[in-house]
Amino acid sequence: MKELIARLSENRKLMAVTALAGLLIIASVIGIAVSVVKGKKTETVSEKSGEVSGNSGNAGGPVIILNEDADVNKSGQAADTKPGNTETGNAETEEAAGRLFDLINEIRKTEGLQELEWTEGMEEAAKTRASEASEVWSHFRPDGSKYYTVNEDLVYGESLARSFTTADETLNAWLGYPKDRDNIDFPDYKTAAAAVCIKDGVWYWAMLFGY
Repeated sequence: MKELIARLSENRKLMAVTALAGLLIIASVIGIAVSVVKGKKTETVSEKSGEVSGNSGNAGGPVIILNEDADVNKSGQAADTKPGNTETGNAETEEAAGRLFDLINEIRKTEGLQELEWTEGMEEAAKTRASEASEVWSHFRPDGSKYYTVNEDLVYGESLARSFTTADETLNAWLGYPKDRDNIDFPDYKTAAAAVCIKDGVWYWAMLFGY
């Protein structure tokens, strides 16, 4: 009888250990799931800020915030790759770019966000990207590199549009695309600039964002 009781006691201990091990496994699985979710959330935030690991121009550098679906194309045409007559940096395009910049700052001010500062470096980069977008309609540059390589020290976000001929139309289109809206509303951005390139009568808009 004593031997039977001892065996039952041992069995209970074994069951308890097994149950505890099972709980630990479940807890571990839950912990992994939470880590994955947290990691994904962090990655999403990093994508919005345009930066991963805080490094520029490498595997841990800025990421493309927008994809091709987020590019605004009023005409719905395929990417332009043919050479043509281009205009950029004239009074008309500079006035339109300035208007777009002011409109975006008005929105940020209304939402209680810091207004963006126009800088010369961002302006030059935006002019380059507007011109390049008229050659290759993409967040990749004509040489195949990513958009931020136009100035890796300054550029962390980009919004593109084409075929719109006013800043108001361009802004309204961007506000309708979540990823473009994220650029406009992202609170950590401090600098920006816009540019317009007109190629064969088609307007190409580029807005770049940075810290």
